[in-house]
Amino acid sequence: MLPTSAIVLTVGLIFLFFWTPSSQNLHIEQPFIIILLILLTVLPAIIVFIAGKIIAIRNRHSIINPFITSILGFVASLLSVSCFVIQIYWLQIPIYLLKSPFPKFTNSKTFLIIILLVISFLLCKLALFRIRKKNDETLTAKSYFLPDIKLMFIPSLPFLVSLLISDTIDIMPLNIRIFFVTHNYIYWFIIIGIAIFMFIKSPFFIRRIWSARSLESGEIRNRILSMAERNNIKFGDILVWNMSGRRIANAGMAGLLPKSRTIFITDFLLHNFTLDEIETIIAHEFGHIKMGHIPAYIIFSFAYLSISGMLYSLMLPTINHISSNETFSALLSGVFIVTLFFVYFVLIFRFVSRIFERQADIYAVRITGKPDSFKDALMKVAYVNQIMIRNPRIFKIFATHPSISERLELIDKAVNDQNTVRNYNRIAFNLKRSLLLLFIVLVALWITSRDLIFPPSELHYEIGRQYAIEGMIDQAIAEFNKVVDLNSKSDQAFYALGLLYMEKGAIIEAKEKFQRALEINPKNAMAFNKLMQLQEMENKNGGVNEAIKQN
Repeated sequence: MLPTSAIVLTVGLIFLFFWTPSSQNLHIEQPFIIILLILLTVLPAIIVFIAGKIIAIRNRHSIINPFITSILGFVASLLSVSCFVIQIYWLQIPIYLLKSPFPKFTNSKTFLIIILLVISFLLCKLALFRIRKKNDETLTAKSYFLPDIKLMFIPSLPFLVSLLISDTIDIMPLNIRIFFVTHNYIYWFIIIGIAIFMFIKSPFFIRRIWSARSLESGEIRNRILSMAERNNIKFGDILVWNMSGRRIANAGMAGLLPKSRTIFITDFLLHNFTLDEIETIIAHEFGHIKMGHIPAYIIFSFAYLSISGMLYSLMLPTINHISSNETFSALLSGVFIVTLFFVYFVLIFRFVSRIFERQADIYAVRITGKPDSFKDALMKVAYVNQIMIRNPRIFKIFATHPSISERLELIDKAVNDQNTVRNYNRIAFNLKRSLLLLFIVLVALWITSRDLIFPPSELHYEIGRQYAIEGMIDQAIAEFNKVVDLNSKSDQAFYALGLLYMEKGAIIEAKEKFQRALEINPKNAMAFNKLMQLQEMENKNGGVNEAIKQN
């Protein structure tokens, strides 16, 4: 499951990915832009600090309700992302970075803008630290901040790698660049490959995010290995998370392949729970392995790429119809994809996750035969981690796990009602079936929706841009003409044609193209400025010619 810090960063990256430079001039002085930039970075933390102060005063003599702290954390994340969107879409901050003296690797330079969101989010975390500390006296600043900083690395790595690959391709010879433009589905395979690698190597990354050591030999390890052998569960190792003295009782598993698959358990749980309780908790993690939940999560994640790409392609004409302003259209595109991301991963994905958690609970009861120990373990986990026994109704739809009360009731049903066991006994996916299904989905998507996902007009636009970079003006003009044949409403293509004709010295043709761009998008400031420049040149030449005639 993606933690809050990773979700915030992912949403920020989506908005940054869709950002498009505005063709309109921003009439704000640079010193004022710097002031606004700083203000928008710290404003969320100021608001959260004030709200947290009020909450702390009202709960001076009692523990603050975890539900309230969760709501405040959500508001902090929302404010950070909102201010970041204002920074990039209104203040157009990426433009200033792109004007740096390093002309290459523009995509990777744009990625650096995400630092603004990271700073804003961490400042909000700092504002929330006092509230968290009140509920957990063992909490230290290092243990509070460091995991979030490291967890932000998870979504940023594949994004950054794909950008570096894209920038590397941009500095290659023309024929290689055009090959990747005409075969742009290769980028999707690169992203999928990176994601699969991350799934396979996730224990490697998690082990370095949290300090972890291999569980030493002894009765606990022997009991876990014996249980795994009896139930044909294959995994690589059992690691103990070092929580640096914090009271956190948790366990988890990560890794796609049997040899890389790893079971994690916190040191507090290891030292404060009974052997039977630890056994049932690890059996729950074995349930995730046995029921094929990791392959199912992979398919679910990759399906998002396909579904979001298809829906966005269908929605794009409507977005462009709503606004002719390219920056606002880019913002609407980002909002649409983020909405899909929220619905898919926060609502649907977590609904599926709750089903998987119930499956793992029933599996743990079945293979250990110790329902009472498992129930005791869940109650201890709730007490130590300050988890509410019964979740508020609205909180349930956002939760990755059923409430503790629901899980306890399910365990009782699993013991007394075999129908309940049968309802949750179906394996989600096995690895071979998952890979086959993924291949079928990708092939079907390619056959039915290639033009939706990779519009021909955009392909010709990018090819024309590559020719223009190389100074091959006639070839570039031919490609941009193909764009306007396919999409007569592309003001950017007409603007590009105007620039090319202007470079050739064909002033009349250049004026026609700039005028057409303005007819499509009257707010295209770049086309307007070029048209005014041509008009001034004509007036100047006309004045010179008139003076020659008079002489």
